[in-house]
Amino acid sequence: MDEILDACGFNQKQIKIATISILNRLISQDSENAIPSWTKDYAVADFIYSKAEETGKDQYYSISDHLLSKKSKIEEENENYLLCKSSGRKLKEKAMRNKREELLIKGLEKVKARIFSQKTSVSEIEQSLGRLQKKYASVAQFYEIKYTPYTFDYELAKDFKINKRISKMLQNR
Repeated sequence: MDEILDACGFNQKQIKIATISILNRLISQDSENAIPSWTKDYAVADFIYSKAEETGKDQYYSISDHLLSKKSKIEEENENYLLCKSSGRKLKEKAMRNKREELLIKGLEKVKARIFSQKTSVSEIEQSLGRLQKKYASVAQFYEIKYTPYTFDYELAKDFKINKRISKMLQNR
């Protein structure tokens, strides 16, 4: 791969950053924004580029643009690379997100029951809500969770479109 990128006019630093970006797409499929933390988690500095942890997200965005601009030349080289995308991955991620949302709703219902049983202090309720919001942050962001002592309510943000299955589940409550 280094030879192909070199033939396309990439310098050695750009080749290393492009290699990291391409490997990230193959392994984790993260956005350029997430690559800096990925390089730390996978110790990329140890085996590809010693300054990988110092490389910022802007450099990954820049190298992605540069790779895209050289796409036809890269594809003309003798070696061909295959990128496989899974259609099942979207379905799996959607199912995981729906499961997290169901678990958040169940957790909120348990907190609601604790509020009305009046056996729990205000600070314990606030801590429980905070833990739920942190644990299910990816779906909790779509809810407005408000707690006033001895009352409780939650609702979806006004601009959010809810999954039909979840909507039916909420209507049946």
